[in-house]
Amino acid sequence: MITLEEYRQELLEELRADASIGATDVTDEFINRAFIFLDESGELPEPTQLYFGKKGTRGRMMQMDGYAFDNADSSLCLIISDFQDTCEPEVLTQTQITTLTSRLSNLLDESCNGQLSLYCDDSDEVLPFANMLRNKMKDALQPILKVKYFILTNKSLSSRITKIKEASFNGIPVETHIWSIERFYQAKCANTSEPIRIDFASDFGVAGIPCIRGDIGENLDYEAFIAIIPGKLLASLYIEYGSRLLEGNVRAFLGASGSKSVNAGIRRTINTDPTKFFTYNNGIATTASKVQTEAYNGSLYITGIEDMQIINGGQTTASLASAVLKKENVELEGIYVPMKLTVIHDRETVDESGTLTYDLMVQNISRFANSQNKVTAADFFSNHPFHIKLEQLSKKHLAPPANGSLFPTGWYYERSRGKYSQEMVGMTKAERDKFQVKFPKKQVVTKEKLAKCLNAVNMQPHAVSKGANKNMVLFAEWIASEMKKDKYMVNEYFFRRCACAVIIFDAVDTLVKKAAWYQTGGYKLNIVPYTISKLISMIPDGKDLNWQLLWQRQGLYPAMLQQIDIIAQSVNAFICDSHGMIVTEYCKRAETWEQYRKVKVEMLPEFLASLIDKSDEAVERKNAIKEEKAISQLSDEIKVVKLGSAYWQGLLDNQIALRELTNRDVSFLQFAANMDKTGRLPTSAQARVILSVQRKLIDKGIISE
Repeated sequence: MITLEEYRQELLEELRADASIGATDVTDEFINRAFIFLDESGELPEPTQLYFGKKGTRGRMMQMDGYAFDNADSSLCLIISDFQDTCEPEVLTQTQITTLTSRLSNLLDESCNGQLSLYCDDSDEVLPFANMLRNKMKDALQPILKVKYFILTNKSLSSRITKIKEASFNGIPVETHIWSIERFYQAKCANTSEPIRIDFASDFGVAGIPCIRGDIGENLDYEAFIAIIPGKLLASLYIEYGSRLLEGNVRAFLGASGSKSVNAGIRRTINTDPTKFFTYNNGIATTASKVQTEAYNGSLYITGIEDMQIINGGQTTASLASAVLKKENVELEGIYVPMKLTVIHDRETVDESGTLTYDLMVQNISRFANSQNKVTAADFFSNHPFHIKLEQLSKKHLAPPANGSLFPTGWYYERSRGKYSQEMVGMTKAERDKFQVKFPKKQVVTKEKLAKCLNAVNMQPHAVSKGANKNMVLFAEWIASEMKKDKYMVNEYFFRRCACAVIIFDAVDTLVKKAAWYQTGGYKLNIVPYTISKLISMIPDGKDLNWQLLWQRQGLYPAMLQQIDIIAQSVNAFICDSHGMIVTEYCKRAETWEQYRKVKVEMLPEFLASLIDKSDEAVERKNAIKEEKAISQLSDEIKVVKLGSAYWQGLLDNQIALRELTNRDVSFLQFAANMDKTGRLPTSAQARVILSVQRKLIDKGIISE
């Protein structure tokens, strides 16, 4: 694992290199990278870059680099950067923090209480932002209940700073979040968002949560607790930690499909019949990695929790916090919430697919707790079959040498955060160098990056513009639908198409950054997906891109780049005429894409000539599916044999299992149980049925995975 100083130096070198390649500013590259990281890690949902810096009333400096709205806790996030392009470590002091937060406060005050238009040009992007902000502040149904200031910096936080002074704006609480170089480094090392550590006595002034420890057996890898948490304490936890309490992917799906009628019912009970809340509400399901307990007055109390996550019950929690912040029921007198807490101790063990046991348990708890949803977040965690298969393909199928390289390289699919770095843990320097030559850093593709690239190719640029979480929701739904049609779709052909989608996305991104017509600080994040989607939509019926050529070149050819440049300029002109809306918000609307899709754009004869017949691609896809099916069938046979006769006989001896099986199921299990005696091995069709019987018992919870 690299040290903090090595990380600081490496980050600066990478930012400078990216800025040099793209002819951009190093500070812009830092902000862009920070936004992507905070979005994908769930720390800052769908951040939008929007730089503004001017003096306002009484010469007050107003400044910000971006914003976000976190629907999970109804908060406004204002972001400001303090990046220093220097190798020498610098310190962020309390004075500097005050200066930065005051600039955000001045902008917020001028936007909501003053006349920002007096200090801006009519075309300034901040004006529609300020208008949107005023409307959200007045929204009675979903008002802003909290303001969060985010300071992003590559400086070290002064050791003298232990706590940031609390503030407020128009009666709304304001909190400050500082992402210093140490915090980025720690998050990178942990490969996840920062764990929440709660000490109930010091943090909330209460003894703890009364609980009962579940007597569920010995030598297990988890503990179970049943508790009743006061509504006021649960609301306070949420007000303090916000959406960080909600497991990341669950939060995305909660935001996408949360039922307004459910929330209305919860609010009604809070305000009109609070003492019945315990009876009417199903409570919350939570996980943690560690708890502290103390016994006194004959009762057991949970006095501290580490890495608390609410897996089910996000709407309940948010509704209680909302009632406090809106002053509808500040004390939540008489409201208590049932709470199930699973403490998962094992944070190190990794299964055969590379998934941490801890993550797998959290995912399974989430999946079963949220099983009423059509598509749950847990259905698309890193151990989903799609991700596992794509990771295997990415390591197996290397790309042709390109750009002067003598050796083939791989497009490494990182299905879980930090897995690329984990692979190199324990390697010697020579082994690490060899690994990085085979799988260059620039060819590491995360789930979020792949979702963005494929959604753009699938002509969903408005979804890409909405940020990582909502983009992943759409991607998950698409993959689930495609795999339902054909479970063998994830094959070598599909993997190459995925890699080519990333190649196209990165090439368009670079082209836009370097274009003479593009101004630094423009809307590249929207221009790129809209350009790709428009390119695909313009391809005549019966024709397709020459994906094989893109794969062989590992890049785009001149005619395609020329065509893309024409489209990108058209996109830029179209979205900048956003009819008074913020451009980034305008690009998130499906209607915007549908309108632009109809815009006529010049088609170059050279590009049209480079397209191939779609039937050629169809033949290649069909052959790839056929090959993948044969490989899968052989894999099924191997799996049945590898588990062994004794395993299958054990299922036949399980009386609970037998009651769930049909006579046909039993006959196939008997065949597998007799393999050693008869010497007969199952055919691919028989193996498929045998494994389907096993899956039936797993899904019913009778046997483990």
